[in-house]
Amino acid sequence: MSVIKRYPTLAFIIASTLLFYFIFSPAINILHYFGDDYRYAFGGFFKSCSGDDGYYFMRTIGRPMQAYLDCLNYKFAFTLERMKMLRGLSVVLLGWAVGLFAAWLYRLGLSIWSAFFVSGCLFLVQHLYPDTLAYGATSLPFAILLAIYSYWELDKIHAPWLQHKIHLGWAGVLLLVSMLTYPAMAFFFCTMILTKVLFSPLQNWAKVRSAVMNEMVFFLVVGAIYFAWGYYNMHYHARAPIPESYRLSHPNLNPVEIMKRILLLMNVFDSRWQISPRMSSLWQGWFIAVCIVGGLSCGSLHFFKSDFYRQNKWQALTTLLQIVASASAVFVLGSAFFLVMPNLSLVENRVLFGVITSGLLLAVWGVMQWSYLLPEKMRTGFLVVVVGGCFLIQGRQANIVTLINALSHQQYMQETHAVIAVHINQGGPLQRIHFIIPRSNYPYDRFFMANTALLQLYGQDHYKIAWCSLARGVPGEEKDRQNETIACVNAQPKNTVAVTYSYDAEPFRKTPAMAIVKNHYQEIDPTS
Repeated sequence: MSVIKRYPTLAFIIASTLLFYFIFSPAINILHYFGDDYRYAFGGFFKSCSGDDGYYFMRTIGRPMQAYLDCLNYKFAFTLERMKMLRGLSVVLLGWAVGLFAAWLYRLGLSIWSAFFVSGCLFLVQHLYPDTLAYGATSLPFAILLAIYSYWELDKIHAPWLQHKIHLGWAGVLLLVSMLTYPAMAFFFCTMILTKVLFSPLQNWAKVRSAVMNEMVFFLVVGAIYFAWGYYNMHYHARAPIPESYRLSHPNLNPVEIMKRILLLMNVFDSRWQISPRMSSLWQGWFIAVCIVGGLSCGSLHFFKSDFYRQNKWQALTTLLQIVASASAVFVLGSAFFLVMPNLSLVENRVLFGVITSGLLLAVWGVMQWSYLLPEKMRTGFLVVVVGGCFLIQGRQANIVTLINALSHQQYMQETHAVIAVHINQGGPLQRIHFIIPRSNYPYDRFFMANTALLQLYGQDHYKIAWCSLARGVPGEEKDRQNETIACVNAQPKNTVAVTYSYDAEPFRKTPAMAIVKNHYQEIDPTS
């Protein structure tokens, strides 16, 4: 413990990185691609970034740093073995962020174990780790790391004048780069502000209030700079089609719709609040509600019995109202990305990471208020037991879920590979691969899946591949354009394999030298 107290940040980072690697190591070491990962099979050290399927899209929607990070992944993770290393790196970055946040909570006065378990619980919500691990999405934890470091720099502005300017400048640069990487993750900055509101000593409120106001203004200014640049970039430098949900020119500013979304976020029984994928959202909702509502009751009781309230009731009530107003304002600010999205048709779980972690911090604060019912010596232990138990449950379930997903996608990929291999081994030419998929699936992913199978069967640079079905973003139905599809297939050179698709129970025209893959994802049953 003495080492941790001397070097808390380093100790927390090492401990969290090792533990998170232990939790996710089974899924890391299973050789597989997952969804968008298949596009990395097109990559290579000397390939241009423009060859990455999402490069121009990310630059267009205001995430140039993510585009460059994904380009590095594209240049590196072009084999399954390298994909394993990329996932390992993503988990290291995730563990790094967990350690930094734990060190910050420790600075605010939480015990070593409380800080570690609280940080671990927040980063084991299913709004972050599934995408980070499955896709090797280094951009997600990287954006969070930048937001945390930005806040740390901003927290140093009590330094002398010159250093004050330097810290403020660095904080602005780091937060802006975080937004340029993944803006939804940059809103974890607001979660950091909320920790100061919830866990700072009450007697320091005047100083904390001033700092919180400055931090909120700082975030708004940097956010305004980012969104102004993003609007300009989309309007004048678009290099890819922009889905409606990403258009900065049409933010949701309707007060009625904003209030509906706030009420939606307050419903802890909604599936968006499901922290762990293998537990009932109803039970999780009740747990969060009991922690927060019960904590408010216990906290109020403790407040009205405190010496601070007895000595100066008016000042105490004013302070209480200011804390409630500040916490509410920070929560709304942290939800702003979700609130102003043009529509919610493409809302991924990871977009809500900042909102969910802020809500869980309120639950942790509630548990701390519950502890005031116990003798003083038992309070810290009570928090450690409750939060530590949640961390163990979340860690075990994260281990199981990621392992099942990895095994299922490995089998999914192997079945596709086997069907194509059988056709090739029969000695005939391969001119076309046709996928039959569920209507709920995204068809274009099959292009990358087919390429991965061909890469393993033929080797790199021994084949070419072409997409002959309905292009992305083009309206219409594949079943209604069979003539165009067949013409495209027949027009391909000898060493080029065409890729097409149809939905279940829809007609399609067959051609010679064609491999048909009925491509249905099935999750492996861990009990079998």
